[in-house]
Amino acid sequence: MGERPSSIETIGSRVLALAQNDLIWHSLSQCFQNDDHDGVAGINLVEYTADTEAELTENVNRLIGRLDTLAGLPGECTGYSIAWGNQEVEKVWAMRKKAVGLLGNTQGEARPVAFVEDTAVPPENLADFIMDFRAVLDREGLSYGMFGHVDAGVLHVRPALDMKDPEQIKTVRRITDEVVGLVQQYGGLLWGEHGKGVRSEFSPAFFGDLYPELQEIKRAFDPYNQLNPGKIATTNDQQPLLAIDAVPTRGDHDRTIPVASWHYQSDAMYCNGNGACFNYDPNDAMCPSWKGTRERKHSPKGRASLIREWVRVLGEKGTNTQDLAQAEHRRLPFLHWFPRAWKTLRQRQGQYDFSHEVYDSMAGCLACKSCTGQCPVKVDVPEFRARFLHLYYGRYLRPPKDYFVGSLEFIIPLMSRQPFRWVYNSLMSASPVKWLLEHGAGMVDSPHIHHHRLAPRLDKLGVQWASPSRLLELTQAERRRSVVIAAGAGGDSGQALWRHPAL
Repeated sequence: MGERPSSIETIGSRVLALAQNDLIWHSLSQCFQNDDHDGVAGINLVEYTADTEAELTENVNRLIGRLDTLAGLPGECTGYSIAWGNQEVEKVWAMRKKAVGLLGNTQGEARPVAFVEDTAVPPENLADFIMDFRAVLDREGLSYGMFGHVDAGVLHVRPALDMKDPEQIKTVRRITDEVVGLVQQYGGLLWGEHGKGVRSEFSPAFFGDLYPELQEIKRAFDPYNQLNPGKIATTNDQQPLLAIDAVPTRGDHDRTIPVASWHYQSDAMYCNGNGACFNYDPNDAMCPSWKGTRERKHSPKGRASLIREWVRVLGEKGTNTQDLAQAEHRRLPFLHWFPRAWKTLRQRQGQYDFSHEVYDSMAGCLACKSCTGQCPVKVDVPEFRARFLHLYYGRYLRPPKDYFVGSLEFIIPLMSRQPFRWVYNSLMSASPVKWLLEHGAGMVDSPHIHHHRLAPRLDKLGVQWASPSRLLELTQAERRRSVVIAAGAGGDSGQALWRHPAL
């Protein structure tokens, strides 16, 4: 291995700030414990690999020496941290890999959009290019996320726009044209890795003399211009290439969603499709229903997409979910039972309703909330699922098993008393009851109620009932040795117990 780093990455202040509010920051805090990271405008990640530890140490120390000479100088290094070993290095790279998802967690209606994504210039020109790029975005008054591969001169920039706002969409053309000029000025490419398709109008300018060759390849393999027409190259100059401001966007669809519905189901609206929920690692908690089915409709991304489409379809019919929810609260349950029963009957007869497809997806959610903790955008499936089910069951009848399961919280304490406990346990052991519970309520292996009760056992152990007056009588030494327990079983719910060992 040589003295050069294996890779150099850069992460801007926006991504860094969002990472501090993410679970991933807990594994990285040691790297920033000596720095005022609130004021850091960005960080560079420099990785070294070597065949021997001595060579690796020498290369790292050489960089440290260089950084120490620059410390404190205006515009230079403000500090550094070192991560040794594969385990520590992987933690740092995990944050870098999560950059796109972290940007999606930006608050507000303006969200990062990848329309000037993936520019590439010679690495020696990158610093000046970044300064000019930032000046373009600052003139537009936009916030933006920035990260990239310094060693390759590739920069990923995502300005924040509200794509539902037609006025903000106009900035896409202005910024793109300026960035195209900057890239050409610094001898680079508009696309270093991906994203050529929707920016195909610039293909002739950047491919130059090679563009006719691309057209020749296009004519050879796609003479009728059927494969991705208008992208990268066309079979002849009369056929148009896609323009950056002429392609359909998700904002076009989102604009048709009523504002009230958008805010009512906001937990689903801001999913940016980063795909972190498509997690195959069995040791990660992220979305067990996706791991168990491998069906996208049972992933947080799939469920968010279905909810977005559902509220959009309702909006086309002049309905918003917020008004539906308010109307549901005003209805008299008994009088509303009849229209719900009729619609349920029609459903069983095969009448189509897109809501049923959404319901099938939501029914598989375990409400474990792993999505809210591990999704970079914090998509909260249990929250928007509950809102959907509230409206769905305002239109259709709930299954009887829902009422049965919901009543268990009140039935079980009663059944724990004699003689009900014996009756309950006998019923739970009967084969017909087991069959009925399995096929009618979806419950299997229902546990029996234990014959032990909490209060007698605590009395036997010498645990005394607590009361405000008795607790006040305790000495300081007794209080330090005492434990107060809130009892919630065996019919003693709501009472407090205390016990202290002999002094």
